[in-house]
Amino acid sequence: MKRSVVLGVAVVAAVVLAGCTPSRVPVVEGPTMIATPTIVGATVSDSPLEVDEWVIAARAADLGYVLASNNADFSISQFTSTHSENATAGRFYDWRGSHADTGEAAFVYPGPSVMQVVSVVSDGPDSATVTFCDGSDYWIEGAPALTDGRPRAFYMARDGSTILFSSSSISFTVCDASGAPVGRFDPVPTELGVLTKADVRAPLSLD
Repeated sequence: MKRSVVLGVAVVAAVVLAGCTPSRVPVVEGPTMIATPTIVGATVSDSPLEVDEWVIAARAADLGYVLASNNADFSISQFTSTHSENATAGRFYDWRGSHADTGEAAFVYPGPSVMQVVSVVSDGPDSATVTFCDGSDYWIEGAPALTDGRPRAFYMARDGSTILFSSSSISFTVCDASGAPVGRFDPVPTELGVLTKADVRAPLSLD
């Protein structure tokens, strides 16, 4: 009788432990909520354009994408609440295709993109193009080489009371990003290492 009890306890314990096996992607029912890390340094430039609603929305979308990338989790509200449905799906699939099942460690951003706002052009009452000079590709291993930036356009659209990221493009011409805010996450983001597609959480709409 005692032997049966012991065996029963062992089986239950094994089931419990199996259910608690650590996973790189948490299994949750609703949107993943993560805390935005502290950013040491500047988050906006001295440009008067920084108070423009389109620029504010574009920077929020950039941060949301960076946080989703750093966590391999594209269900987080910082990402899904700043991107249109098409952009949410498109950026998820593009990122997963570039970083999962490649055999190489996934890239981790040390902070928000280093971008100096250049212009805001209205494309109508409900859309606008925000152009930045992006110097972030040249600072990952050290100080940003801001004079060797690239023009990057954010195409933004209004959806009710919210402005969402629709798409973006980058030019290979050179621009000067001097004055761009440079911020780094504190603590330093954890390296993701080599990922499989199963390690990357999709937006809930794609689950």
